[in-house]
Amino acid sequence: MKKFIFTTILTLMGVMALTSCIEKRGEQLTTMLTIESSQDLIDACDIEITYKGKGGVNMVDTITTAKWHKIIINDSFPTKVGMVNLRYLVKPGFKPTKDTYNLECEYKITFKEQYQDWGGYWPLKMPDVPGEKVVSFLELKNFQGKDVVDNPNIHNGNVSVVTKSEYDPNGMFPFVFDYEWQTDDSTMVQLVEEKPVENPDFDKKEASEAADNK
Repeated sequence: MKKFIFTTILTLMGVMALTSCIEKRGEQLTTMLTIESSQDLIDACDIEITYKGKGGVNMVDTITTAKWHKIIINDSFPTKVGMVNLRYLVKPGFKPTKDTYNLECEYKITFKEQYQDWGGYWPLKMPDVPGEKVVSFLELKNFQGKDVVDNPNIHNGNVSVVTKSEYDPNGMFPFVFDYEWQTDDSTMVQLVEEKPVENPDFDKKEASEAADNK
């Protein structure tokens, strides 16, 4: 009898724990960001990463090791998750000691409460860079990403907007992830409108001949 009562209590405790887990599903999202870099890259520079922290607020960390992880827990939605940008901060006094360097880093994002097969993303993948070109190459990468730092309306990484799922009967996909493509459409239009013709004299000649042939 005592054994039966003990077994019943354990069963009820299990059901209560499962019910509690189901009720909490969709109330919290645990995100882990990972950056794995080649040792050559870490020898040459530190990496400044801008990412979305709790509440989708931009946060900045400095990476000094080949493997870096950051865990963010969100409990209010909608929110934003992911990496905004990377900058490569060449170490003071760095001088190449090798003929070539493998400058590589891989970014991954995973979630505890929901499986998302996003795979890896390589912000930097440049093997066999000549030693004397390492500093100038990293400075060029930073220059290319300068607008991302100066303009909060664009990003150079992988950012998603997370919302609660409105239909999740099996309790397997409590969240919806939508990529946030941040582009300045007005700038794009302006660039198209202001694009110079390759040979204005030739274009004028073509226009004149077309008018004469009418």
